[in-house]
Amino acid sequence: LLSNKTYYKKTNETKKDIKQIIQIKNITEDGLIEYNNNTYAKVIKIGQKNFLLQDEESQEVDIESFNKALKQLDILTPIDIVKIDQPINFDKYILDLNKKIEIEKSNITYDNSLNVKEKVLIERKKYIEQLNNNEKQYVPNYYIVLYSDNLKELDIILDNFVYEIKKIGINVKKMNMYETAIFLKYSYSRDFDEREAYKLKKEDLINWILPNEIRFFSNKYIINNIEASTLTISNYPLKVKNGWGGNLFDINNTKVVMRIKPVDKYKAIKKIDKCIMEMESNQFISSIASEANASQIHKSTMYDLLNSLQTEDESLLDVNITVTTYNYEYDSNYRRNTKRKYRRFQSYNLII
Repeated sequence: LLSNKTYYKKTNETKKDIKQIIQIKNITEDGLIEYNNNTYAKVIKIGQKNFLLQDEESQEVDIESFNKALKQLDILTPIDIVKIDQPINFDKYILDLNKKIEIEKSNITYDNSLNVKEKVLIERKKYIEQLNNNEKQYVPNYYIVLYSDNLKELDIILDNFVYEIKKIGINVKKMNMYETAIFLKYSYSRDFDEREAYKLKKEDLINWILPNEIRFFSNKYIINNIEASTLTISNYPLKVKNGWGGNLFDINNTKVVMRIKPVDKYKAIKKIDKCIMEMESNQFISSIASEANASQIHKSTMYDLLNSLQTEDESLLDVNITVTTYNYEYDSNYRRNTKRKYRRFQSYNLII
């Protein structure tokens, strides 16, 4: 990440330097992101569904629908599945409480001071306002970002992708300009109030998105005075159950990005051929039974995938998962704690 100790602060003089890192040129009314390298992106917010409450047959139906959605992509259209922690917004709930309080005040009583219901509502409002503004409650929110250098093609793929996702029974929302700007700002830090965005002019949104300062080090960076470190996952388990990735995304104080990129069929077959040769070599030279067995399992999986690519309408996807862990709690062991949480769920390794 640039040099060992690079410092950028959002001032009039260095604002351009931060823009070179972020690379966002414009956001249009309908939420289209334009990057400096002539690439475009659209963001959709997806709802949540308790996958584990379904039986295996229902799970398979949902997986197949998501598989069809991924088949809408081509080698020039990668996507990111992104989890970011955002505070629960209680504004509408507080407005509803205000209306109820006003109704209670207008009720004719002998002694309004004895209106217990009104007092309960006022106390409830104070508590909710505290959660809404001072002691924010953060929950995971999920987004999918589609990229392309062809604007018309991006819109077609997006519509088809959304259509398939809705079949799963998950709500999908296309993001407008302000919602996209808020998503982008949360992608860097959560130390802000998202209501600020709606008070800005459209031309000021890009500057608002940019962090105030960024300092890069060899294994971490500091953004808006919050230390963060980006890790990547390695050593995936050889065999998993449906919904195996759910726990990857739900660790607090992290941003998780799963980059999915389709691979050209010819290149995919060559990759698998190479992988099978490596597994056969490892199986032959290994003197440890567990390693030889793992190579055999991996090789068998690769043969099944190769057969699907050559005889069926299957495609290969490159998948890379990165985890950005933030030190919001000012704990010197925040990276180690994040690694420990991941290893508790599966045999993943997190490496810098």
